[in-house]
Amino acid sequence: MMAGSNDPTAREINELKVKRALENKIVANKLMGHGLTSDEVSQKLGSMTDEQVHQMAALADKIPAGGDSGLGIVIAILVIAALVLLIIYLFKRV
Repeated sequence: MMAGSNDPTAREINELKVKRALENKIVANKLMGHGLTSDEVSQKLGSMTDEQVHQMAALADKIPAGGDSGLGIVIAILVIAALVLLIIYLFKRV
């Protein structure tokens, strides 16, 4: 089966994952604490390399959707912290 021209590219899928992570209140609050808004990061996505966007999407994939287990919360906080630090690092490089 041939891929249609409307099929999203890997980069588009990764950008969507990052944008969804930026909608997370904890991520948005952490970014604001470092002087960045989710909108600024979304705008910078276009100038980042595919690899940088992929790295951010990989971390965004690890953020649990919810749950009330203590371990899940700890993992979510660690992943969110790593994602925010990566965003800040990449934001300053681009």
